[in-house]
Amino acid sequence: VLTAMDAKIDAELQVSDLSWLNLLIRNPFDLAVFGSGTAAADLSIRSGWFAEGTALRIRPQGLRVQVLDYVAEGDGQITVEVARGGATPDLVLKASLEGGNLRRRDEQASVVESVALNVAAEARNVRIGEDARVSAIDLRIPSARISDMSVYNQFFPEKTPLRLSGGEASLTADIHLEREAAGGYLRFQTKGLRSQLGEQQLAGELSLDITLAGGVPAEMEFDISGSSLRLDGFKVAGEYASHDQSGWRAVLDLNKGRVVWKKPIQLELEAGIAMNDSRPIVAILANETGSHGWVEKMLTVQDVKGEATLSAKSRQLVVPYAFAGSDKIDVGVKGLIDDQTREGVFLARFRKLDGILKVKDDRKNFDILRAREKFDRYQPGETGVGLKAD
Repeated sequence: VLTAMDAKIDAELQVSDLSWLNLLIRNPFDLAVFGSGTAAADLSIRSGWFAEGTALRIRPQGLRVQVLDYVAEGDGQITVEVARGGATPDLVLKASLEGGNLRRRDEQASVVESVALNVAAEARNVRIGEDARVSAIDLRIPSARISDMSVYNQFFPEKTPLRLSGGEASLTADIHLEREAAGGYLRFQTKGLRSQLGEQQLAGELSLDITLAGGVPAEMEFDISGSSLRLDGFKVAGEYASHDQSGWRAVLDLNKGRVVWKKPIQLELEAGIAMNDSRPIVAILANETGSHGWVEKMLTVQDVKGEATLSAKSRQLVVPYAFAGSDKIDVGVKGLIDDQTREGVFLARFRKLDGILKVKDDRKNFDILRAREKFDRYQPGETGVGLKAD
């Protein structure tokens, strides 16, 4: 009788545990939903099997949506629809969440608040108990807010002199994930960002436009080549020099970029740099060098361009090479920072005058002899910066 039955059934259900849905959407992205609540079932049965158009709409209490290394919690809705009926149906699961929180699965407190999130996954030829049938998911975050940027200090090595001290940020994303591919974007914009670099106070805004050009989502590994970072309106306040004029900007375009977004983060970047002028960068350098006033004469140089490479792993940040300049000036940086040590060199050239600032933990020295030669010779973590007892 059941195998020949056609029927249309509407029902109201109480669902005590949503975990059974995860058996239907076994997948390589750790996508899972949890909670309990009221469900409205709209069932279409053809020849004893669920037919196209069958849908289950659930409004859970305490909805939790898990994707990769992240968990979102809040109020929302889950819908399961039959896209193709029969003995091995195709199912589409959609989860939406409003006003929620987003955190890593190994974290207790949520860093991202006021999250609006939508996830969609299609499972083909579903047979309970078999291997993953979901080959791709779509993840959208129309809006989210980070209320305190200082929480990201946890990703910096302990010896890093830069510390975020305040400000908030907004986050949006539209991402498509497959087993061994990724596409889409994440956009991050700060508001009221403040930070401290040693004894200097910095302020300004940061815009990050991350392009996902590929990757292996299950490993949290992504190709972010083509992404860009923009700094706007940065101000510097220090003992020897300050910069508080409006209109300054700098852009880093990633020619190559790879990130493994786990703890600790692994990062490899090659970027082009463009600044409309050198004022805030040289103000920072002037405060570090102290009494060498000629460095401040570089502040008004326009249209500075350069390139940089950077890598990070196991709470170690390495800048093998960063160099920007024009016909009048050059500014270069190399260095290494981890939880035990901080070392690096900073090159400054203005016309025929040049100098190199050498830093090793709390010691520093500014040298004007063969500065470019010493900068080129230094290899972070290998040669030493050239200070005594280095």
